[in-house]
Amino acid sequence: MSDRNERVECDHGDGVATFVCRHLRDGVACGYHCGDDDPDDRWPDAWCDACEVARVREGGWNDAAEGEADISLVCQHGYEAAKERNARIPPPLAPGALGLSAAAVRGLVEHASAWTRERQADAQREFDLGAHERWGADYAAARFTLGAPEHPTIVADLQLVGTFSKKTNSWLWSWNNEAIEPHLSEEVARLRALGEVRGIALLAQAYQENVEEVDAWERASLACYLLGHQAVYRAPMDHRFLFMLLKNL
Repeated sequence: MSDRNERVECDHGDGVATFVCRHLRDGVACGYHCGDDDPDDRWPDAWCDACEVARVREGGWNDAAEGEADISLVCQHGYEAAKERNARIPPPLAPGALGLSAAAVRGLVEHASAWTRERQADAQREFDLGAHERWGADYAAARFTLGAPEHPTIVADLQLVGTFSKKTNSWLWSWNNEAIEPHLSEEVARLRALGEVRGIALLAQAYQENVEEVDAWERASLACYLLGHQAVYRAPMDHRFLFMLLKNL
């Protein structure tokens, strides 16, 4: 449980020591469970749906269950952010759903693709994205720009989703691309833990072969839906396409 007498130094500064499983620390939509030993504890030990299954299977916390959880120390701000990210399970996912079938994964992809198409249409109506000829990015600031003569410049916050190679018909998630700085993929990287917890290989597997461009769009749409961004932008780069998520347009 959290301990006000134990402090942790992190990006938020000095904070209260709290404890969560690695999936909560790193993931999104992984589920949220917590201990109830102390009703006055605002930040009780917490874990995801997969770790709850392990805890129940083992009859409580033991070495095997704790090994799967890989409990991590975070401050109270990190705890609250992890709880918010993971307690919300977007449809058609359901709390506690692990080892999704191929049909369930397909349903999620189709739902996410339809949702993203609506967001794309909204962005097109408001910003006329197709009228802008030149895209650019300030990667240090994680900012995207899109401009054209006689049109206002569009700016947005960006996250890099991944790259699709037309030469090798392959997909590489941004979080496993050594050329991409971690701050440009930190949100997208949360999908890896979701894929591990729910059994969604296309989210958890870093490099994927036999992928067509339509599959790359589906992966980018999944990221857009699960992370709640406004639009997907596909940028040409020699034989590759770089897929980005845009928000705060």
